[in-house]
Amino acid sequence: MAATDAMRRVLGAARRRPGLIALGAIVAVAAGTTTYFAPQRAQLTSSCGYGYGYGTCPSPASGYWLLSSDGGVFNFDATWYGSPKAAGTVGGVALTGLSAGPGGVGYVISRANGGVFNFGTTFYGSEAGKLPAGVRAVGIATDPATGGYWLLTSDGGVFNFHAPWFGSPKAAGTVGGVAVTGIAAAPNGNGYVISRANGGVFNFGTTFYGSEAGKLPAGVSGVGIATDPSTGGYWLLTSNGGVFNFGAPWYGSPKAADTVGGVALTGIAAGPGGNGYLISRANGGVFNFGVPFHGSEAGKLPAGVTGVGIATN
Repeated sequence: MAATDAMRRVLGAARRRPGLIALGAIVAVAAGTTTYFAPQRAQLTSSCGYGYGYGTCPSPASGYWLLSSDGGVFNFDATWYGSPKAAGTVGGVALTGLSAGPGGVGYVISRANGGVFNFGTTFYGSEAGKLPAGVRAVGIATDPATGGYWLLTSDGGVFNFHAPWFGSPKAAGTVGGVAVTGIAAAPNGNGYVISRANGGVFNFGTTFYGSEAGKLPAGVSGVGIATDPSTGGYWLLTSNGGVFNFGAPWYGSPKAADTVGGVALTGIAAGPGGNGYLISRANGGVFNFGVPFHGSEAGKLPAGVTGVGIATN
């Protein structure tokens, strides 16, 4: 039986034995843009799993959070800080991105209307109610240097909150009618990279290592991007399960492993120290490459609910 937010409240502090997969859904308290959080550590330990997990098990291990479209946040070997679903603050507005706070303490969630939810970390502002008609927030990235964040919008805008502004595709006039799909902070906070549906990558304040612009097969699009904290390079995730590495080592991909299985991929997050990456799936599943697998919600999400994104602690 799938773990619910309420069950995680009870089970969050329970300790599993090594090798068991965590079911846990996470919850807590938050209201709008004001933080009310009750952190609880889910004391989970796990060896590298299979099923939905692929890859090696380097040390140290890293947990992760999975965001679902109904506002749920599921934690796997990571601290519980809360969710919009548990707080009753989703309000019918789509959630579009998840980013861990500095040092893996807390996380922020972007909303399609430009709003930002914060759990366990500081709220610095949002664009809720300010975006032009037809423009929506696409994703969010935390500045590891200041603890602030950048909000990416569908028209190529980048809004900075307690973080320096390095530029945007909109300001540069380079959107070119191609959808932007994700944003990731440089490891030192000196900029960010933005993925495009055509496989392209925009860089602001940080190094450009290449892209797949104009090279993707027909019908394949760029889904998201993650930066390598070790090299400063990045990984580009595509809708057919490909992972392209630029200035960063390659650890594998769902496409290469032939494990996509017709389920949409929704996000990518780097492992700690650059030792691999995790990929979220629309069915709540998680692929792991180079980092441990601690569980997923594959097959457990309610009808009509999908996985939206993933972040590592």
